[in-house]
Amino acid sequence: AEAREVLEAFDRTPKRSDYYTDPSAAPARQVEAVRGLFFTVQVGVYSKPVALDRIFNISPLNTELIDGERIRYTTGIYRSLDEARVRRATTIEKGVTDAFITAYLNGERIPVSKARELIDRLGSAVLVDPAMANP
Repeated sequence: AEAREVLEAFDRTPKRSDYYTDPSAAPARQVEAVRGLFFTVQVGVYSKPVALDRIFNISPLNTELIDGERIRYTTGIYRSLDEARVRRATTIEKGVTDAFITAYLNGERIPVSKARELIDRLGSAVLVDPAMANP
């Protein structure tokens, strides 16, 4: 498959985002709506939206609804594994000692190894739009 074909497979139909409407919840972007491949750092999984201070005031945050009931929090949207490694280190320093790197393609979590293979095979064209990525 070409990078264009992979990106065109992104389902533009809005996925369920009503799970994240609690006004006291930490500001976050729903990964389900992000097109392209990116790396991020997992911060934790919670049964409901949580306030920013419960997640060590880490930002920017992303969320994903898993199993239809739990919320996975990650931080950052990065176009390279090296950038995600730096974010993982700073996240651990803030107190999330079990933080680890994950990858997403078109709003769905994929193994980091698969993300690396896709980049090797398809190049940077498969990556998230630079405007969506964190510096």
